[in-house]
Amino acid sequence: MTHQNLLCHGLARHAKIWAVMGFSTEFFKREHWRTLGFTSLEDFQIGFIEAYFSPMDPNDLLRMAWKWQRGDVSRHTGGSLKRPSGA
Repeated sequence: MTHQNLLCHGLARHAKIWAVMGFSTEFFKREHWRTLGFTSLEDFQIGFIEAYFSPMDPNDLLRMAWKWQRGDVSRHTGGSLKRPSGA
């Protein structure tokens, strides 16, 4: 498998994982993807989710994941979530 094939395969796999984690169960139960113009769940997954992730740079996705894992605003306020949220 070439580097480009591995890259495409990895981005498609990421898209499938995001399809499970990125949308609520209600979104799928109520078939809200139909309101976006898709005729089937597979059509939505390929035409929207995979199409969204496939042109992305995997290194950018890794950087975003790193930021999300470390995105604890309370680190800067001694562990308080009230101060950063203004509560």
